[in-house]
Amino acid sequence: SLFRSLYPNDDAKVALLNIGSEELKGNEIIKETYQILNQRQNEDFEFKGYIEGYYGKLLSWKDRSTILKSISHLGMNLYIYAPKEDPYHRIKWSTPYPDDALHNFKSFTEEATKLGITPYFCLSPGISFNKGAASDLENLKEKFNQLHSVGFSEFGILFDDLEFKRDKYL
Repeated sequence: SLFRSLYPNDDAKVALLNIGSEELKGNEIIKETYQILNQRQNEDFEFKGYIEGYYGKLLSWKDRSTILKSISHLGMNLYIYAPKEDPYHRIKWSTPYPDDALHNFKSFTEEATKLGITPYFCLSPGISFNKGAASDLENLKEKFNQLHSVGFSEFGILFDDLEFKRDKYL
């Protein structure tokens, strides 16, 4: 899980903001939330950042750049890319991103790094992922390799918002 990859021991703490695009309102909600965290011993949080992992209108690359600048200014240090409405994140998770998207991801990771923010790329393959299919595992590796080639070095696999039947593995 992403939590375990961020925190290999039980003592670590995390503060993440998960805000939909319709809620951004000029990033005021980010600033207000960060002020609340500051009042609650924010220095105790090793990882502080933003998770783009909601349903709703996709952010533009300009919006993402604005968020990177805002969270950097506030002393946050990570951005998790996982919007449910990005078809290549969820519905078409096994399909490689087109070249224009890769160009945007490269610019995004470069800007994040310059601002001292670690960008995470996450996929949500659960809708169609078959844990026994070698092709699905290969597609997962290929997708992560594609994003690694444009600057991501941290990855996550999300299995949220799924309907499932409990089996012997759950």
